[in-house]
Parts: sequence; structure tokens; C-alpha cells
Amino acid sequence: MEKDFEGTLIQSEVQNLLVIRMLGDFQLHGTILRRYYKHKKILHNQYFIKIINDFKQYCLDKEYANVTVGHYTKQSSKFLDYADSQGITSCSEIELKTINNYIKTLAGYTYKTVEQQLCSLRAFFRYLNTHGLLTTDYSQKIPMVQARKQTKIPSVWSASDIKKLIAAIDRGNPMGKRDYAIILLACRLGLRVSDIKKLSFENFNWKDKQLTFVQSKTRIPINHPLLEDIGWAVIDYLKYGRPNVESPYIYSSRQTGIVLLVK
Repeated sequence: MEKDFEGTLIQSEVQNLLVIRMLGDFQLHGTILRRYYKHKKILHNQYFIKIINDFKQYCLDKEYANVTVGHYTKQSSKFLDYADSQGITSCSEIELKTINNYIKTLAGYTYKTVEQQLCSLRAFFRYLNTHGLLTTDYSQKIPMVQARKQTKIPSVWSASDIKKLIAAIDRGNPMGKRDYAIILLACRLGLRVSDIKKLSFENFNWKDKQLTFVQSKTRIPINHPLLEDIGWAVIDYLKYGRPNVESPYIYSSRQTGIVLLVK
């Protein structure tokens, strides 16, 4: 067990441990839970596949962010895969006991992982109820995950620390020009990494000095004043730092930023 925690298991030991965990899962829950979903289809039952596809379209119609849609459908697919393993053939057969037993399989995951999975299930069961696939709204029955005492409070950077960070950037090279513009967008305007990555040329209204875009997480249109230092930093990067690539986006897929909070 110590070698598992330390990450020093050899490949054969990893495989043996995986088999032991699978057997333990089957003994506790009556199904094999630990599967490698990344390279396999989660669902094989055509009825459940249609349910998930319809649910995905429902999320898209509500204009949820693509990341949210993908997360909701993946986690809901895992639940339906579990339901399928329990002999359930229709959503109308799902009972509160089924949901509670599935939630028990999440034991051992981090607080954040459990919270995200339960959030996905709430959205899924809300969809099933509103579309008449379930007569009971089980979204109201799914428990809330309470934050544990050891949950970390997000770190906050002071204004002086941010000034030191910005001053330390070497703007004499393309990477420094890129980082300087990204960090200004993050700390001066509070843009998320996901929004910075998706900024395109059309988001910048140079004439009116405005930065306008649709926020990735909320899908809400956002309008920020294009501050002078940010504008010149972006221009400097575009003229002397940006690679010569055919892309509508300011930053390529390999370029990232950080979001800082000012105390």
C-alpha cells in the first residue's frame, strides 16, 4: 500500500492492484466500476445512448459552455452505465435507491470530484423529469457536498506582489511579450484563462477602446474598457511576438495565462 501511495509500483504490481480493486468494487456494488473510459465508449445500450444524446442537445440548447456540456454528459453516461449494470433498461425504472447506491461508489474520490459529479447528476435528473422520462424530480434528492475543514481557501495575490511579477517579465523576447499581455488581461480585467485563450481579433474594438466577448463559463456577453497599458501590450505582442500563423485567435492553443486575485 505504501508503494501505491508513493507511486513506486512496477507495471505488474499496478495491474494486480487494479484487479484487486475491481473485485472489491464488484463485491461492494455488484458491478465493475474502475474502467478506462478515455479510450472506450461508456455506453453500449442504444436506449441509454439516445437518452444521453438528447440530454446533450438539451444542454446545448441552454447554451451551456462546451466544457460544461462535455462534463455533464460524461458523468451522466457513467451513471447510466451503472444503471445498465444493475439490470435497469429504462429511465422510468430508476429509483432513489439506485441513485444512492451509485453515490456510494464515489467514496474515495476528492471532495471536488464528488461535487462535480453530483452537480452533473442534478442537471441530468432535472432534464429527465422536465421531459417526462421520470415522474419524480430526483435532482432535489441528490445531497449537497459540504466543504471539509481542510479545504484550501483560494490564494490571493497582493497588489505589490502583482507589481513585482509584472516587473520581472522580460519583454525583450516574444515569449515575454506574450506573457506580459496575458498577465495584464488577467490581473487588470480579471479574465479567466478560458476567456483569454479564446480572444480573437474581432473582440478588440480599437476605435472605441473596448474589449467585448462572451464569457466561456456563463455565456454572458462581457464588455471591458481596453485600458491603455493592456492595449499597447497586446499591440506589442501582435507586432513583435506573435508567431506567423493562420488563426483568428490572439493566442495559439499552446499559449496560456494565469488568473490572479488582487487583495
